[in-house]
Amino acid sequence: MYFKSILILLFSVTVYTQELSNIELLSLEDERLLDYFESVRHDSLEASFVTSIYLQRGRERADTIMMARGFDRLAQSFSPQTNLKYADSVIDLTATSKHISYPAFGYLLKAYNYALEANNLSQLLYLLESFLFNKVVRGKKKEALAIQQKRKVWKLSW
Repeated sequence: MYFKSILILLFSVTVYTQELSNIELLSLEDERLLDYFESVRHDSLEASFVTSIYLQRGRERADTIMMARGFDRLAQSFSPQTNLKYADSVIDLTATSKHISYPAFGYLLKAYNYALEANNLSQLLYLLESFLFNKVVRGKKKEALAIQQKRKVWKLSW
């Protein structure tokens, strides 16, 4: 009986902690939410949840650039087939935009996924240059360094 009580208590604390975590995510400001996304981008469930919060905020504000930023994060996180769908969303949302990054970044994402599927190393290297520049402009130094390292490895194997 004592053992069952301990298990129930531990399970309750775990469930409560997860709910608290979701509450904390909801309270994060937009840029902090995107920063958190970067730390969980390879966990598809967590990445989807974080992005759904960000996208909902964009929808509530009717902010197409904010929504495009959410979709571009998703377009960099899953399989090439899924990524293409999200890249198309970026392009569709911002088709008439004169924004510095959109819709061009959506086309870059789409091109990257096509090059990845075709295993076209020269195109991948070229596109990684664009991603590297994008990360530097966004101030994402660690991510830029990771892309540079990937680019260097691919270039050496070419």
